Amino acid sequence: MPNLSVVRLISTGIVFVVFAAAAVISLGAIESPTYWFPAFIAVGGVLVSAYSFGHDFRQVLAGKSVVDGEVTDLGASVSDVSEDGEAQDPSVIRKRVFAWVLWLIALPLLALVIPFFFASLIWLAAVLRFPGGRSWLYTVISVVVFGVCLNILVVLLAIHVPPALLTGWG
Repeated sequence: MPNLSVVRLISTGIVFVVFAAAAVISLGAIESPTYWFPAFIAVGGVLVSAYSFGHDFRQVLAGKSVVDGEVTDLGASVSDVSEDGEAQDPSVIRKRVFAWVLWLIALPLLALVIPFFFASLIWLAAVLRFPGGRSWLYTVISVVVFGVCLNILVVLLAIHVPPALLTGWG
């Protein structure tokens, strides 16, 4: 079995190379406004993956493991274990997964009735407040910041946001 730290270092290096290639391609076509968003994501990905690669590389050179203390099971969750260290009943986990699936279905359904921009703001507020358990202040600030950022992207990229399909609003 290969060393997991080396496997992660190689994987992070591959992610860096992919983001760098995407950044070169998208920055090469920057004259078109439709390439601003991909360029933004690609450059951000280059920066984050370069930082992650550098951090992992320093850890490997120092002889430390880069995966110790991390959850490597993507399906695992801290809340899947009770206070005494025993695994929760699978039915509790299934109910939580089902609830999140319903929340994910709720956004496009809400967008059928009201425009997607407003549907996304309402959905984000509901998710942050109710299943997320965040305070009203945190929820309002987060929704306002998200709304401003989303509006800036829509305006900068000249995106035509379609109206709601069932009501025609928007």
